[in-house]
Amino acid sequence: MLSILINDIDLFQEYKLSTPERPNIPTPQMRYKVIEVEGMDGSYTQEIGYSDISFSINFNVIKRGTNIKALLRTLKGLFMNANKLVFTDELDMFYKVKRITIGDIQNEYITYGYFTVNFECDPFTYESNVQDISNLTGNLTITNNATYKSLPIITVEYTANSTITWNGNIIELMTSPTNEITINSTIKDAYFTNINMNNYMKGSFPILEVGDNIISFSSSISGITISPNWRWL
Repeated sequence: MLSILINDIDLFQEYKLSTPERPNIPTPQMRYKVIEVEGMDGSYTQEIGYSDISFSINFNVIKRGTNIKALLRTLKGLFMNANKLVFTDELDMFYKVKRITIGDIQNEYITYGYFTVNFECDPFTYESNVQDISNLTGNLTITNNATYKSLPIITVEYTANSTITWNGNIIELMTSPTNEITINSTIKDAYFTNINMNNYMKGSFPILEVGDNIISFSSSISGITISPNWRWL
């Protein structure tokens, strides 16, 4: 039986909440900026990113021997705080939930409820339980076998001014009081725990392109850990 995990909670095992069928997941659509140039035929198009995806899942629940209203209140709270969605027929992948709306709940009988949840999610499917790439020295090649570029999170330990060369792009790290920095390409921020470290980094936030990515770093870097955040269209 297909079940849904919300924030790693199996809804069937925990609440006997079932879904009659797997929803159709739409393919994310690229958004384009169209540029018209006077005196030229046609137009230029510029990719500006993929749109979020939206889909609906129908749920029904039976709680024999008791009034179901308390359970429905619990479920509404769970859904409204959702940030991660997994289907049990694909446990190695997950969706990042951005917004939830819940339709009217059909509760004609005190032991039965039926309702629809509308999910708005990040355009991509993300791999679960991906191992970090760590304790690296010298030069390395990281291969992205997914279908779209990923935005990694990189933690660097270093003892002096340092450089990382990432696919030919240079990232400079200035000596800091912490001797450690996390470069988060997902949110485009550099920090150490809750300390802003953007002033200690110079360069573009790195991207793991599809295929091989060539990376090297200076000897003053004593440790580096990369969380690749593989994602699929």
